[in-house]
Order: sequence, then structure tokens, then C-alpha cells
Amino acid sequence: MKLNKKGFTLIELMIVVAIIGILAAVAVPAFLNYITRSKTSEAPNLLKTLTESEVGFYSRPRYLTDGTQDQPCYLISGSQPTGAPTGTKTTWLDSVGNLNALGFAAGAQVFFNYGVGSATQFVGTVGNWTIESASAGNVVAVTGDCTITTAATPWVYAIATGNFDNDSTYSKFYRSLGANTNDLNVPQAGGLVIGNELE
Repeated sequence: MKLNKKGFTLIELMIVVAIIGILAAVAVPAFLNYITRSKTSEAPNLLKTLTESEVGFYSRPRYLTDGTQDQPCYLISGSQPTGAPTGTKTTWLDSVGNLNALGFAAGAQVFFNYGVGSATQFVGTVGNWTIESASAGNVVAVTGDCTITTAATPWVYAIATGNFDNDSTYSKFYRSLGANTNDLNVPQAGGLVIGNELE
């Protein structure tokens, strides 16, 4: 009587293990990138809100003590929450107060720091900039400053910075804010610019 033995050979098992290994090598980094990209979706959404708040502030009439109308301007704010961004969420707290004055606040914990800075607060070209600050990754705090848009200082920037892997490279999102060249009373906002999205 002949027994019919069925099973896998060692070579067949090794081939299956190799295939699983190749699939894992491709899938795991793609999955990690997907997770990081889902975290970065916070920045464009909150920057849109911050930009709209700044445009509203710019358009709102303000009067000096003598009763004359002040020039339109954007409100500068240091990065909030304070401290360098990390890969963990931070409770929103505007200790500077300027973002609160704009009516801007995050409704929950955030991965990114948010601020509004003038062009003179940056080193390098816009879009691939280094943020000049004692605390890396933050906008320099200029409490209570109101930047008037003129030919000399045409732009300020609404900025979000993040650092998911806690290294020296920051994820940077920004939108420029300025005025129409023909009429400084008309605010204009640039499109979203992204640098090192996934670091």
C-alpha cells in the first residue's frame, strides 16, 4: 500500500518567506508615510483659517487717538504653542495673545506651531527658508507688532512648522499676505507653499 504524502518543500517555504519580506519592505514605509501625511493635513486647514483671520484684521477699520483712520496692517505673532514642535500633539495655548486678537485658535491639540512673521524675520529664499529664532522651528515673537503693507515691506507670512521625527529638519507650510499693488487697502493672500512636508 503506497502512502501519498503531501506538504511543502523547504524551497517553497523559503520562496513564500522571501515574497512576504519583499511585500513588507515596500508596504511598511508606504504605510508610515501615509500616517505622517495624515498628520500634516492639519497645517493647510489651520493656515487657511489663520490667513482668513489676518485678511479680516487687515480689512477692519482702526482709528488713532486723534480720530483719524489708521493704515491697514497685518498683526505679527510669535509661534503658538510656544516651544519647538515635536512629533506629539501639544495643547493649544496662545500665551502671546496676538493670535487670540485675530480670533484664531486651534480647537484641539496640534502637531504644528503657528505664527505670522514679516519677511525680515527669515533667512534665505521664501519656500526654502530658515526660521530665525532662539527656539528652532519658530517664528520670532514680535508681541503687539502691526506690520503695515507698503512698497518697502510688501509681505508677511502665515506659517506652520512641524517636526515629526524630532530632528533638525522642519516641515514648513506658509501662505503670504500682502496688498494689491494698485490699492494698498485691498488685501491679497498667496497660495499654500509646502517645504519638507514629510521631512
